Amino acid sequence: MRDKKALQDLGLYQTPVTFQVYQQLQIMWQFCYQTGTLNYPEHTAQQALSFALQLNLVEAAGFMKNHPEDYDYGLYHGRWMLAGEFKGDVIAMRCHASNLGPSALSNVPRTCISGSPDGHEWGYGGSGPNDFALDILNQFLPANGEDAIKMYRGYSSRAAADLKRAFCAEFIAIMPREGGQISNQDIVDWIEQQGYSPKRF
Repeated sequence: MRDKKALQDLGLYQTPVTFQVYQQLQIMWQFCYQTGTLNYPEHTAQQALSFALQLNLVEAAGFMKNHPEDYDYGLYHGRWMLAGEFKGDVIAMRCHASNLGPSALSNVPRTCISGSPDGHEWGYGGSGPNDFALDILNQFLPANGEDAIKMYRGYSSRAAADLKRAFCAEFIAIMPREGGQISNQDIVDWIEQQGYSPKRF
């Protein structure tokens, strides 16, 4: 597992937050945008903390206070993910508390960027959904030295790269816009049907 700094250097790091924290951050960003009190995304956690407290957004305030560098990184780069160790079940959720910041959040770490620097998406068959499929598959079919393929950023396993479009069509492109879940077992079964042996969580 690469460390945080290495992932940041590759542009693959995503700031982990709970859905509630992210929802509160969007509320704060919208308030600050409407009142002209802070520029989005050109401010820091230290500058924004008082606004979260003023709005009684307790979870967001706690996050900014305890993880200011992560907040600043996620805000500046627009890269956020659902917090928690990935254990095989895919979760995708959409946050509409404001129109500021990306609305799509998943619990799948980015392993590489093939065609979508902006992050994961779903509900259609474009570059964001295909990168989402690729990152999921790389969790189950991780790259090793022999089959690693260089992508725009980072590396993918050859198997994941070969299967991503079919996986996207089967699971990601048809996912409801608001999000959904894909079970670990469904992913394992599908990969085995393609003739590969997936990692078990």
